Amino acid sequence: MKLRINEVLDYFDGPQIMDCVDGGGQGFIVLMLADKAEAHYIAVPVGRDRLRAYKHGTIDLRTLMTESKTWKLANDASSGLEVAFEREGEIPEDYLPSAGYHHSKSISQPPGPLERRR
Repeated sequence: MKLRINEVLDYFDGPQIMDCVDGGGQGFIVLMLADKAEAHYIAVPVGRDRLRAYKHGTIDLRTLMTESKTWKLANDASSGLEVAFEREGEIPEDYLPSAGYHHSKSISQPPGPLERRR
Protein backbone atom coordinates (compact mmCIF):
# COMPACT_ATOMS: atom_id res chain seq x y z
CA MET A 1 0.00 0.00 0.00
CA LYS A 2 1.23 3.49 -0.83
CA LEU A 3 0.38 6.73 0.90
CA ARG A 4 0.08 9.95 -1.09
CA ILE A 5 1.28 13.15 0.56
CA ASN A 6 -1.43 15.82 0.77
CA GLU A 7 0.55 18.32 2.83
CA VAL A 8 3.88 18.53 4.63
CA LEU A 9 3.16 20.04 8.03
CA ASP A 10 6.74 20.19 9.33
CA TYR A 11 10.02 20.04 7.39
CA PHE A 12 13.56 19.93 8.81
CA ASP A 13 16.20 18.05 6.81
CA GLY A 14 13.29 16.19 5.21
CA PRO A 15 9.55 15.89 5.84
CA GLN A 16 8.95 15.37 9.57
CA ILE A 17 5.13 15.46 9.81
CA MET A 18 2.77 14.87 6.89
CA ASP A 19 -0.93 14.68 6.12
CA CYS A 20 -1.31 11.67 3.79
CA VAL A 21 -4.06 9.54 2.25
CA ASP A 22 -4.19 5.96 0.98
CA GLY A 23 -5.83 4.74 -2.24
CA GLY A 24 -9.17 4.26 -0.48
CA GLY A 25 -9.30 7.82 0.86
CA GLN A 26 -8.33 7.03 4.47
CA GLY A 27 -6.38 9.90 6.01
CA PHE A 28 -3.12 9.38 7.92
CA ILE A 29 -0.89 11.53 10.07
CA VAL A 30 2.68 10.49 9.28
CA LEU A 31 5.67 11.22 11.52
CA MET A 32 9.35 10.64 10.71
CA LEU A 33 11.08 8.41 13.25
CA ALA A 34 14.06 10.40 14.48
CA ASP A 35 16.16 7.45 15.63
CA LYS A 36 16.50 5.84 12.21
CA ALA A 37 19.47 6.33 9.84
CA GLU A 38 17.19 5.86 6.81
CA ALA A 39 13.85 7.58 6.30
CA HIS A 40 11.24 5.57 8.20
CA TYR A 41 7.85 6.89 9.18
CA ILE A 42 5.01 5.92 11.47
CA ALA A 43 1.60 6.33 9.81
CA VAL A 44 -1.52 6.52 11.96
CA PRO A 45 -5.06 6.55 10.50
CA VAL A 46 -6.98 9.70 11.46
CA GLY A 47 -10.35 11.19 10.62
CA ARG A 48 -10.50 14.52 8.77
CA ASP A 49 -12.20 16.27 11.74
CA ARG A 50 -9.46 15.17 14.16
CA LEU A 51 -6.73 16.17 11.69
CA ARG A 52 -8.38 19.57 11.30
CA ALA A 53 -8.48 19.91 15.11
CA TYR A 54 -4.73 19.22 15.23
CA LYS A 55 -4.00 21.71 12.43
CA HIS A 56 -5.99 24.38 14.29
CA GLY A 57 -4.19 23.71 17.58
CA THR A 58 -7.17 22.23 19.43
CA ILE A 59 -5.36 18.94 20.12
CA ASP A 60 -1.66 18.11 20.16
CA LEU A 61 0.14 15.63 17.90
CA ARG A 62 0.55 13.02 20.63
CA THR A 63 -3.21 13.01 21.34
CA LEU A 64 -3.99 12.70 17.62
CA MET A 65 -1.61 9.75 17.25
CA THR A 66 -2.70 7.83 20.37
CA GLU A 67 -6.42 7.86 19.53
CA SER A 68 -5.94 5.10 16.94
CA LYS A 69 -5.59 1.42 17.78
CA THR A 70 -3.66 0.57 14.60
CA TRP A 71 -0.51 2.04 13.09
CA LYS A 72 1.83 1.33 10.21
CA LEU A 73 5.52 1.71 9.48
CA ALA A 74 6.35 3.19 6.09
CA ASN A 75 9.53 3.68 4.09
CA ASP A 76 10.43 6.45 1.70
CA ALA A 77 9.77 5.48 -1.91
CA SER A 78 10.20 7.56 -5.05
CA SER A 79 6.46 7.43 -5.81
CA GLY A 80 5.18 8.02 -2.26
CA LEU A 81 5.42 6.35 1.12
CA GLU A 82 5.39 2.57 0.92
CA VAL A 83 3.79 0.88 3.93
CA ALA A 84 6.10 -1.84 5.27
CA PHE A 85 3.78 -3.42 7.87
CA GLU A 86 0.79 -2.78 10.11
CA ARG A 87 0.49 -3.24 13.87
CA GLU A 88 -2.43 -3.33 16.30
CA GLY A 89 -2.31 -1.88 19.80
CA GLU A 90 -0.49 1.00 21.41
CA ILE A 91 2.26 2.86 19.60
CA PRO A 92 5.65 2.37 21.31
CA GLU A 93 6.57 5.32 23.54
CA ASP A 94 9.81 6.02 21.58
CA TYR A 95 7.74 6.63 18.42
CA LEU A 96 5.49 9.26 20.02
CA PRO A 97 6.11 13.01 20.15
CA SER A 98 6.18 14.89 23.44
CA ALA A 99 2.88 15.92 24.98
CA GLY A 100 1.82 19.38 23.87
CA TYR A 101 3.73 19.32 20.54
CA HIS A 102 2.27 21.34 17.64
CA HIS A 103 4.02 22.06 14.34
CA SER A 104 4.85 25.70 13.65
CA LYS A 105 3.56 26.04 10.08
CA SER A 106 2.69 23.97 7.05
CA ILE A 107 4.89 23.64 3.97
CA SER A 108 2.79 23.66 0.81
CA GLN A 109 5.36 21.85 -1.33
CA PRO A 110 8.30 19.95 0.17
CA PRO A 111 11.60 20.16 -1.66
CA GLY A 112 13.43 17.05 -2.80
CA PRO A 113 12.34 13.49 -3.58
CA LEU A 114 9.13 13.46 -1.52
CA GLU A 115 7.41 16.13 -3.53
CA ARG A 116 3.68 16.42 -3.24
CA ARG A 117 1.92 13.81 -5.36
CA ARG A 118 -0.87 14.89 -7.72
